[in-house]
Amino acid sequence: MGASWNRSPGEALRWGDREIPRHTAIDPQSAGASAICLAVADDALPRVAHMLARAPWPSPSPLVFHLAGSVSLDALEPLARRGAITGSLHPLRSFPEAILRGGVLDGHLCAVTSDSEDGRRRLQRLARDVGGRPVDLDDGDRAAWHLAGVAGSNFLVAMMDFAEQQMARAGMDVETARAGLTLLAEGALRAVREVGPAKALTGPVARGDRSTLERHRRCLADHPRSSEVYEALVAYMTARLGESSGD
Repeated sequence: MGASWNRSPGEALRWGDREIPRHTAIDPQSAGASAICLAVADDALPRVAHMLARAPWPSPSPLVFHLAGSVSLDALEPLARRGAITGSLHPLRSFPEAILRGGVLDGHLCAVTSDSEDGRRRLQRLARDVGGRPVDLDDGDRAAWHLAGVAGSNFLVAMMDFAEQQMARAGMDVETARAGLTLLAEGALRAVREVGPAKALTGPVARGDRSTLERHRRCLADHPRSSEVYEALVAYMTARLGESSGD
């Protein structure tokens, strides 16, 4: 492996059974690594790439890759001009700091993009080293890939918050509501995995229960933001059901 760039100091990272040093500045040690991971904010990538391109490189053509899901390899162009093999490795996994434990990427998809076949093979190997499942991703498809990840993780978390708020309005305490809603969501996700979203969808939209939808609307009448979210989701589900019924 090699070195990684991080914005704040901390203990060493681990990749499989190997320790990976963190660095908060470009230095000869990181510049001479055989592989350099740029683990920085998306907007910082071009600036960091320019800084690294100006650093001394004892290694003639290291693999330099970033972890950003939606950022194209164009951000690493200064490094490619210096002779580096550039790429990206983006794990399809949420990393909430409060609960990180266990395997790093066990079974999770890892999007691999590179400007060379050698870089692609090396990134695939890195993903497999920590239990990930590498998949090839064209550079032009990165935004769609990342949006899918946001929808399947961040949007899901936001909708659980939406559901908890409705439970609170019904008088449920947080612990009871969260336990019940999480169990409900886990069952829905199992169904999605087994039969796909169209067949897994239940509830008033799938049944065409308009009177139930109207009761929901009345419940949200004094909550315009929640009402907008509800109407958008009902419209989306209705349209998708119509599309799937024509298949």
